[in-house]
Amino acid sequence: LVQLNHNFRAIRRHAIQAFALSLAIAFLLALILSHRISRPLKVMTQAARHFATGDFNMRVHLTGSSEMLSLADSMNWMAAQLDERISTIKQQQCEMQAIISSMEEGVVALDTSNIIISINHAAAAMLNTTVQDAVGKMLEEVVQHQTLCNLVREVRNGSSMLEADVTTHEGNAMRYFQVRATTLRSGEKRMI
Repeated sequence: LVQLNHNFRAIRRHAIQAFALSLAIAFLLALILSHRISRPLKVMTQAARHFATGDFNMRVHLTGSSEMLSLADSMNWMAAQLDERISTIKQQQCEMQAIISSMEEGVVALDTSNIIISINHAAAAMLNTTVQDAVGKMLEEVVQHQTLCNLVREVRNGSSMLEADVTTHEGNAMRYFQVRATTLRSGEKRMI
């Protein structure tokens, strides 16, 4: 009986040691596996943060599972596409701004709240202001002529295009303008 008891204790000690060794191995494997999953996710999260700030030059380079590689390739492709599209939009915006700036006719663009989002130098001179002073202000703050403000209001209320002759007085001098107002619409026919 003493021998049996001694054998039972030895078996129990070996079982506890085997269990502890198995637990340590399982913990080590879980740690390695979690690192293999979390490291690529951290790299992709960092890349996504760069992309969110407009830095599309960073590329995700990973090794590992095909799913992670596919996700990294997709993020790299997305960054390249966004960079290309944003560059195209910036180039088009510069070209449009150059055309508008070089026009002799005055051009003023308003948003849906009547805030001036763009004005060329010719329009700024006609309104006795500067481009820098006018952009971001309400039309009524820059344009002191009621006929012009009414014209814009009528176009906003549904008229497709209106024209008017406007006379302004500056000291003893009178200035005459022919004004045309129209709404800009997006491809979906929404007012811009």
